[in-house]
Amino acid sequence: MKKKLDEKYLKTMKEILKDDYEKYIKSFEEESYKGIRINTLKTNKEQFLKLVDQKFENVMWCETGLCYRGEFRIGKSIYYNAGLCYSQEPSAMSPVEILEIKKDDYVLDLCSAPGGKSTQIGIKLENTGLLVSNDISNTRSKLTSKNIELQGITNCTILSENQNKLSEYFVGFFDKVLVDAPCSGEGMFRKDKELIKNWSLEKVEQYENIQIDLLEKALKMVKVGGEIVYSTCTFNIKENENTIKKILQKDDIELVNIDIKKYGLNNGFGLNGVARIFPYKNKGEGHFIAKLKKTKGEETDINSKPFKQKIEGIEYFHEFEKKYFTKPIKKEGYVFKSHGTSLFIVHKHLAQLSKIRVVRSGFYVGELKKKRFEPSQALALSIKSDDFNEIINLKKDDNNVIKYLRGDTLEIDHKNGWVLICVEKFPLGFGKSNNGKIKNKYDKKFIGNI
Repeated sequence: MKKKLDEKYLKTMKEILKDDYEKYIKSFEEESYKGIRINTLKTNKEQFLKLVDQKFENVMWCETGLCYRGEFRIGKSIYYNAGLCYSQEPSAMSPVEILEIKKDDYVLDLCSAPGGKSTQIGIKLENTGLLVSNDISNTRSKLTSKNIELQGITNCTILSENQNKLSEYFVGFFDKVLVDAPCSGEGMFRKDKELIKNWSLEKVEQYENIQIDLLEKALKMVKVGGEIVYSTCTFNIKENENTIKKILQKDDIELVNIDIKKYGLNNGFGLNGVARIFPYKNKGEGHFIAKLKKTKGEETDINSKPFKQKIEGIEYFHEFEKKYFTKPIKKEGYVFKSHGTSLFIVHKHLAQLSKIRVVRSGFYVGELKKKRFEPSQALALSIKSDDFNEIINLKKDDNNVIKYLRGDTLEIDHKNGWVLICVEKFPLGFGKSNNGKIKNKYDKKFIGNI
């Protein structure tokens, strides 16, 4: 351990862990597990394991999760760039699993950046219902937007607003809310030594107040009968069990028991029904999870009046769609909306969203230019190769794959027009063919991943 743990922290851990304290300290000498979560919108575990030359272990609490130790840079893989997987610490996969997302749910990820849990939610929704991903940091919310695009998720609106303002707008609106709360990060000390030097008892107290407020606002936004999962990556009881005990003093909420045997988790301290993950017991870093249910409250008052907008140039999109797509691009319960020249598909309840800071109002389809439509990277990553009439399918060892992902022009002869560039039939992005060359349309914000 390069950085020494605070004596006050160690004293607290001795009180919490008792006979397990030495096992916890010894765990700092062991290598952390890294994790990958498979994107079932695009592939499955069996297919993914055939594609990637790496030994993995299963993550007990996440069916699509894999973990490993040692050097393996999945972020440099062509399959990562195709959105087949997401790099995520194994313990961080647990809260969304416990939230038990169902198709057509309306879900809020209240503290979402950089978007790992939001992508997990979006995949579980199978692009049905609605996902709202929010983070107070506008910069970090843009990372969420990038990751949502990469995973091919089309039902997500990304916001950057404080919980007070959100809770005034989304009264009783969501079926499920995830509160992956900011915390003192004690559970990540082994993985991130920088967190150690920033720890203090005063900060623990500050986080506890923030967490209570987040839960109160989440409670206001969830429907009656809806559920909230609260999670932290810290060990202390103040930010975990005590925070839950305080919110349970309200008369409109109850604790939902987490089946720890089903998920391979551990009991909490002094509160039945919550769950914990310990690095000396599990293949993952420290985590706390609690599940809550709203028992009474206000119903939603979201504006659901029909949305109408005259979109200049929309005919060029429809011409493109008819020419290149094997089936129409549409989503039930969603409408087209433009912001300047940018075309989006937006959930009907959020099309008239106002006085809320929006990072991305929905699924970004592309640009309506002068007498033409240019498709987005998000559109390419949201479809399958069979959905597009003109594809160039490259083998994984073809040098053109790397050239394309670096933004280079490709020397490939194909009939003039738009093409979908794929690797092993997995879409990477668009290009435009002209006289034996493919002009690269790969989104510049993704260049550098490989």
